[in-house]
Amino acid sequence: MELKTAIEILEYHQEWRKGKRSDMIHESKKLTEALDMVLCEVKKNSVSGWASVTDALIDGDGQVLHEGDRVFTHSFTDNGWGRHYGTLHRNTEFPEVSDWCIHYDDREQFAVLDFADVFKA
Repeated sequence: MELKTAIEILEYHQEWRKGKRSDMIHESKKLTEALDMVLCEVKKNSVSGWASVTDALIDGDGQVLHEGDRVFTHSFTDNGWGRHYGTLHRNTEFPEVSDWCIHYDDREQFAVLDFADVFKA
């Protein structure tokens, strides 16, 4: 099972548990497998610098992000919706706003408030 699939299964389960979904479509065996996959990924990456699961950066597609990764967000311009590319960094300028920021290619810099809106490029 891929990490993205595991996260999707766990997110679906959370939605079902909170009453946002009417039926649980995943068997308990799949839920356990998904949980094992995510925990394994967290443990594997804790060796490479993550202090805890709360430090794990998961993008909007369920991919693991690290400092320095190329990422994109969606933004609206005069030409409609498009991708806005940049590099993920720790937010040293305004850490009280967010721990992470994106330095965009056009030299703009914005704090990351929700990683669901950030995608690995």
